[in-house]
Amino acid sequence: MKKLPKLKMSWDILLSVYTMLTIISTALLLVALFFNDLPNINSLIGENKISAIDNYIRILVVLMAVGNVMYIIVLFKLKKLIDLFMNNHFFTNGSINLLKQIGSYLSYSTLLIYMPSYLYNTFISFGNTSGVFAQSLSKTAFLFFILLGVFFLILSYIFEEAKTIKEENDLTV
Repeated sequence: MKKLPKLKMSWDILLSVYTMLTIISTALLLVALFFNDLPNINSLIGENKISAIDNYIRILVVLMAVGNVMYIIVLFKLKKLIDLFMNNHFFTNGSINLLKQIGSYLSYSTLLIYMPSYLYNTFISFGNTSGVFAQSLSKTAFLFFILLGVFFLILSYIFEEAKTIKEENDLTV
């Protein structure tokens, strides 16, 4: 428990930096996308160049932006969970609900970010694009974040069972 304050401070710094970068990059990408500013979009994306903007790409970027916002929500919920743990509130309804929300949001945001890109490159562009977003999104990262979301959901059920056992134990003593 002595290392928890250091972890909290590190998490707060990481949360601030990631939130600022995500908001700025998502806002710039959305503005460039809706004003058909291809050079700025290509510079934001990196090596994956887009030759033309169609409505499918607009939908893809909006879904990815929603997924990024959900990632930020996950980070804030993790911060709240760390605060609960620092106050020794391990097996409470609040921590159990936060674990469930973190698992759900993490899974949904991963699907919102990875699946539209995969579907676009597979079914809409039929591989004729130069890899819009998909090259930077690996299957390993997709699987990792889905499994991480499932892990948090399983952890919430374990905490729920531990809370029940703790309540029964408190009644017997």
